[in-house]
Amino acid sequence: MIIGNISTYSLISAVIYFNIGIIVITILRHNTAFLVKYSTSVLLIMFICSIARILMPFDMSNAFVIKSEMIFPHLIKILSEPIHGEVTIGSVMQVIWGLGAIIILLRTVKDFRLEVYKKINILWLKMNKLAE
Repeated sequence: MIIGNISTYSLISAVIYFNIGIIVITILRHNTAFLVKYSTSVLLIMFICSIARILMPFDMSNAFVIKSEMIFPHLIKILSEPIHGEVTIGSVMQVIWGLGAIIILLRTVKDFRLEVYKKINILWLKMNKLAE
């Protein structure tokens, strides 16, 4: 992995895989049968892998990127359109996406932490009952 040569493709794929990981974790977190069978440690490992993927985007040497000469230039033109001074449509979309991602990430971490504390509390109570 070369940090200096991170392509747009690797950055976009990292974001997409991170979002897929968070969606899967959110779905499995509410699945009681999954939690009973595998516990929350699997969800924690999945969460750590998702965070690692977003923080370390890398290019695969065998990745095939299709060049776009029709769609991509028009998309860049639209996203580069200024709204007010230096503010562009693309920069507004980035701020909205970033704030949404941070809010969802913080909510997910808070909910996961609460579930872990509940499980620890239940185990603590069971251990105290056994000790009596």
